[in-house]
Amino acid sequence: MAAQIEEKMDNHGLVGLILRRGIECAPGDAALYIALAEHEISRGKIDSARELLEKGIEINPLHAPLYHSLAELEARVFNIEGLAKLNKRAAEIFQSDANAPPTDRAMKAWGQQMKQGRSTKMPDGITALAEKIGVESDEPTTIAGVSMDDVDLDSLVNNVLCGFAGESDMMLQEGPV
Repeated sequence: MAAQIEEKMDNHGLVGLILRRGIECAPGDAALYIALAEHEISRGKIDSARELLEKGIEINPLHAPLYHSLAELEARVFNIEGLAKLNKRAAEIFQSDANAPPTDRAMKAWGQQMKQGRSTKMPDGITALAEKIGVESDEPTTIAGVSMDDVDLDSLVNNVLCGFAGESDMMLQEGPV
């Protein structure tokens, strides 16, 4: 990592710039938030580090090391109230009882992760197709002249994901839904 090289060469200003640019390019990479927060702590900027870790948790609420790093920060500055709040937040996301139903906060975190992954990892056209299908209107939704009521969406997604999107016959349902 370029930031580690610059850090070894005592170019601390460049370390911060490189890590900030990394976050701009990959805002979902929790390790960058942790690295930049550690850099800020080493420079005595506790509030900036706290904000970075909070932003990282907001972006990736299921990344446990972010909670751990924030807990270490709060412990370093003896912020008992901050530790208690963080412990409560983490307990709502990461349950110790695997048989317990997930909390609302955990479900929202999973939903956010799925949306984030969906927008960055889906093949071209799938996200637009999903948005088009999800549009509610009084008019029937059609794509390429085919009514969406006549399309088997599971087959459509599988065909596009697997690269077999050329056969429109495979997507049409055989009977009513």
